[in-house]
Amino acid sequence: AGLASIVPADITASATDNCNTVTTSIDVSTFNCSQAGTDQVVVLLGKDTSNLTDSDSVTISILDAEVPIFSLQPTAAIQLNSSGYATLDPASYPTAVNDNCGANGVSFSASKTLFSCNDLGMAHNVSITASDSFNTRAKFISVTAQDAMAPTLLTMQSFTASLNSSGIVRITENDVVTSTSDNCGNTSVSFSQNTFSCSDIGTYTIVTITSSDNQGNSATNTSNITAIDSIPPSLATNPSITVFLNESGAVNISSMDIISSASDNCITISHALNVSSFTCDHV
Repeated sequence: AGLASIVPADITASATDNCNTVTTSIDVSTFNCSQAGTDQVVVLLGKDTSNLTDSDSVTISILDAEVPIFSLQPTAAIQLNSSGYATLDPASYPTAVNDNCGANGVSFSASKTLFSCNDLGMAHNVSITASDSFNTRAKFISVTAQDAMAPTLLTMQSFTASLNSSGIVRITENDVVTSTSDNCGNTSVSFSQNTFSCSDIGTYTIVTITSSDNQGNSATNTSNITAIDSIPPSLATNPSITVFLNESGAVNISSMDIISSASDNCITISHALNVSSFTCDHV
């Protein structure tokens, strides 16, 4: 392969002699790839039977018109890196590469080599072109960019959440997520539990926090959530009451006699009086 040859008849326009038949020969008859793209001067020699000779020269242009040969898989998937980009190497996908002047002289290029997050979710028809020194051949491959990288997620190891006046507290991303990011941008954060009530007081809850991207990749971490009640009970009393001593000169009152309202966000309030018995000495 990669050779070309000629015979004297290829370049002889005419060869005549007054007496005899003319025998023709050439000084160069074979050419190879190293001469492709050049002009070679070939000497044509004519000799009759008397050994009389004449010569002429012809310029031969050496051309390589054979396109490279290669096979190409129909599809390919490339993975985005941590920066959200992927570079297609055109030489990675052709197989069975051959050329009349040697496969090592064939180079490959692609109509699209750089892929980003904007290319996710669609197939791209990419032209792969094989080139030798003089000829090209193109074939197409369907390239899909994929994102298999999970988001990064940093969370607080522990967090104390204060119950509200209704005895409920809900934690949010701002409470426990230090940072979350993804090579392709937006993430969404979810919790295995984000609502706590009075029943959670007294112990901590291990909450799993998940950061997910749009491609279904996720990262998880945990945080210990402690629910506390820092709201004191609400107590309202009557500013004054009048009680009447009995026939023994005494009277007892209970807290219910002077409390108009008592409430708490979590528990039933117990209450007591510092003085509950009165006698004639208090009149």
